[in-house]
Amino acid sequence: MKIIMKNMVVSFRYVMRDTKGHLLEDTTSVDPTRYLHGSRDISAVLQQQMEGMKEGEVRDIVLPQSMENPSGDFFFRVFVETIRTAKEEEILLGYPLTLADCGEDCECHKN
Repeated sequence: MKIIMKNMVVSFRYVMRDTKGHLLEDTTSVDPTRYLHGSRDISAVLQQQMEGMKEGEVRDIVLPQSMENPSGDFFFRVFVETIRTAKEEEILLGYPLTLADCGEDCECHKN
């Protein structure tokens, strides 16, 4: 089973709420967010808290107020969909190139 660690391309959906429980964003019914773990695509704190998650795992994560996040705490429910090893080109660029995770042998790079 694959887990989130450096140089893995992760696709996930999330629900984000503020400290009062107000819904700020819900990506559960749209295309998942994809990022290269260890890059600067998403918050470093969020990446740190997602490290070690497995495909299919759901986790509640708090992104505390900080210099990176000055507006206050955010509460995420993260749903990990897919995890795959990044291609060398993706590691060099710092972001995933594929729009669809079609498997380890995928050659369908789309920018």
